[in-house]
Amino acid sequence: VAASAIAELETSNKIYISNVFVKEEYRGKKLCQTMLMKLMESYKDDKNEVFMLDVNKANVGAIKCYENIGFKIE
Repeated sequence: VAASAIAELETSNKIYISNVFVKEEYRGKKLCQTMLMKLMESYKDDKNEVFMLDVNKANVGAIKCYENIGFKIE
């Protein structure tokens, strides 16, 4: 499981997470959810309340993961 880029946007209270992926043989074990929840816990404080990420609309598994931990797809 990896996220290749995590950026704190200095002009706002947003954290941007990019290129999250789970190797195929580890999918379906909630590793992505666990990693993202721990990552968000470590960054969240009074000034960092918004987390953003991109996802390919065809990546149904990733979308389900993100929605399960509270992300909204726009």
